[in-house]
Amino acid sequence: DLRLVWGVGLRHEEAQSRPLFYQDEALSFRESRLFGNLEWRPAPDWTINGGLFLGHHSWTGGFATPRLMVNHQLNDNHTLRAGVNRSLRTPSLFELAGDVRYDLNGETVGRTFAATGKVRPERLTSQELGYFGNLRDLRATLDVRVFRERMHGFIRSAFYQLPEPLRYTGTQVEDYVNRTGPAMQGLEYQWR
Repeated sequence: DLRLVWGVGLRHEEAQSRPLFYQDEALSFRESRLFGNLEWRPAPDWTINGGLFLGHHSWTGGFATPRLMVNHQLNDNHTLRAGVNRSLRTPSLFELAGDVRYDLNGETVGRTFAATGKVRPERLTSQELGYFGNLRDLRATLDVRVFRERMHGFIRSAFYQLPEPLRYTGTQVEDYVNRTGPAMQGLEYQWR
């Protein structure tokens, strides 16, 4: 009636590129992760799944992404489900530290990208209601899902002004920032 799965992960990402980061040393970040998912069957026709993903990113800090899903099996062939989920995408090294400059005879004459490192992770919240039917007489299955998804902190590029102009590019440079994200509602189905 009760099942648990869990795991840990470590990630190290490193990049070295003078054209993209305007330095010769490598840049890196580390990310540690811990996840767990608990499945509980309080009755033969009910299944509840709860999950939690915890992590820490060396540039952007800690995060948690929960998940909850409830399934009710009406009979052997028909199941209803409802759930909510939050997911996350951490910024890339370039989104955090990109610095694109152009030098001529030892002088910086242009700069098109100058990340401030202030961008935060994108978050996506999803809610869904669904139905799965095993239509044995038709030798078919039907899977239907209505959903609503909302992105928070959508990572987009934006421009800002440098204090001093450069010869070929002036004062305007690009950075990545968090903006209001898209919202989507829909219906998905699959007939097999």
